[in-house]
Amino acid sequence: MIRELLYAWDPRGFEVPPIGPPSKKEAGHPFMRRFRNRLPAPGKIAIFDRSWSGRFLVERVEHGMPDGGYKSSLSEINALEKMLQANQVTLIKLCLETDAETHRARSSRRAAEPQKRSKLTVSDIESFAHRVDYELAFDAMVSRCAVSPWHRIDTNRKK
Repeated sequence: MIRELLYAWDPRGFEVPPIGPPSKKEAGHPFMRRFRNRLPAPGKIAIFDRSWSGRFLVERVEHGMPDGGYKSSLSEINALEKMLQANQVTLIKLCLETDAETHRARSSRRAAEPQKRSKLTVSDIESFAHRVDYELAFDAMVSRCAVSPWHRIDTNRKK
């Protein structure tokens, strides 16, 4: 989806800040700092791929984030979204959803095609085993991070 937007938009008006797992330096600061530091200038657009919401998914499901960290992160995220809203920043949260059958079929195709195999990682395969846990974690996150609504998009058919 990001690639399609990149084709259509003027590159001077937006950016896609690289956000990965926190570095050791970033881990020593409040969780939301690395996102606040990458917010766009007024009149610009930033596309965060797997943004602060990952805190409630990967860290909760696969790393067993304790309840205290979960509640603290929830407060930080809701505070940031309220601040953005108060400053008239438009925040659009999208979740591209596929059902388990489509997910499995796409992963299998990637594994079977040599030119696409590099896109399939060990963590992709391992995370499929936690799919139900991810779905539960996502539903909990959506209900608790509701300052800006989530837009769920069925991507079983890419077009």
